[in-house]
Amino acid sequence: MESQLQKLRRFVTDESGPAVVEYIVMLALITATVLLSITNLGQNTSGVYDNVSDQLSDLGEDTGAAGEGGEGGEGGEGGKGG
Repeated sequence: MESQLQKLRRFVTDESGPAVVEYIVMLALITATVLLSITNLGQNTSGVYDNVSDQLSDLGEDTGAAGEGGEGGEGGEGGKGG
């Protein structure tokens, strides 16, 4: 069996533990960066689509108002009859 001192020496000289911790920290930072980027991109994209939607709605209202009503129409004088 190993003595307590030998276990302690092996634990202190073993570098695999800190390497794993470093990888976990890097993974956490990369994950946070990706999530923030996706959130920001989603908000910007949503703003663009909202703007396009508003412009299309305004365009539809403008053309709809000009096309409704107006002068002339069907019928008038001299329709069918006897």
